Amino acid sequence: MINSFLSEKTWQILKFLIHSNIYIAIGWSSIVYFTLYLFDLPLNFLIIFIVFTEALLIFNLNRLTDKAEDEINTPQRASFVAKQSSYFFIFSLFLCIFLLLIVLFINFNVFLFVLVTVIIGICYSVLRIKKIFLLKNVLVAIVWGVTPLIVGLYYNIINYSLLSLIVFFSLQFFINNVMFDIKDMKGDKIHKIKTLPNTIGIKNTKIICYCINIFLVFFLLSNIYYGFLPIKSIILFFFICYVFMYLFLENKIKKDLYYGLLIDGEFIFLTILIFLVELIWY
Repeated sequence: MINSFLSEKTWQILKFLIHSNIYIAIGWSSIVYFTLYLFDLPLNFLIIFIVFTEALLIFNLNRLTDKAEDEINTPQRASFVAKQSSYFFIFSLFLCIFLLLIVLFINFNVFLFVLVTVIIGICYSVLRIKKIFLLKNVLVAIVWGVTPLIVGLYYNIINYSLLSLIVFFSLQFFINNVMFDIKDMKGDKIHKIKTLPNTIGIKNTKIICYCINIFLVFFLLSNIYYGFLPIKSIILFFFICYVFMYLFLENKIKKDLYYGLLIDGEFIFLTILIFLVELIWY
């Protein structure tokens, strides 16, 4: 089925990017790019790359600690993890330490912020926080959602606009994380991990996600109307539409395409939107 959309070679490359967590790390660092764009700040490869490396480290560690569940939920990823993930983890660990040392001498606040989020990410995987109902979803949403703060700390811009972005992305990450719980239902049940889909069912879980996304429409428009967010943040409305699309498509397309490419690629979609807007505008 996938070959009707992509060539086999292209799909193999995409699978490598997805299973190695490079794809999701690009998505996470895309939030930094968007924040820089929104505040008309220069492109800063240092903070973009350190967020990329941070994501790579946290997710590769998580793949190692979640091996038992992944063998049931995503056997292809589990096979990749068994063969190569430890190398990616070691590489990302050393790279993250190297970048942290650089940041330490440039901006201590950013160093502290990244260090704390990395520690939280490590604790999440090692302490198996995912076994605590809803705490996993809330923690992941907050840790990911505060990503714009790295820009605020670097450029000393801490204001309501930045807080609005943090709220927006935190709620979107909550949706993202909850949707992945649907994919992992089988393994989570076997390992007695309580999640929203396991507790209230897939239908009710999706209703909650739809309601959050509808709230974000009003949240975004009201913030733009009252001048708390610049007019060009209207681009986030199309991002919300993208989330509505993947909520609707759940269980309608192939799992690896849906979760690995579509949901994990939502913030890459945001970056593509920025490129298109800039291309059309200028």
